[in-house]
Amino acid sequence: MSALLIAFILSLVGTLAVIRYQNLHGWFSADIDFSGVQKFHDRPVPRIGGLPVVLAVLVAMICRLFENMPVGGFGFMLLVTTLPAFGSGFV
Repeated sequence: MSALLIAFILSLVGTLAVIRYQNLHGWFSADIDFSGVQKFHDRPVPRIGGLPVVLAVLVAMICRLFENMPVGGFGFMLLVTTLPAFGSGFV
């Protein structure tokens, strides 16, 4: 339960930080192309909201690794297998 709570709190704080400090990273992370078919935003919207979630889950799995080695190892390997999909979406 503690790993879930850690992941929730870290992802909440990280996502709020992404929203709050959008002016600092908006020049490279905001979607400023409004000409696409599925574009419906009126202003640039940052697209890096998944980064705090993945980092929070990574920290939670590291904490779980120290609490319960088999469960933490499985969760950590599961997270590692999702990194190619996350990386391609992030790029």
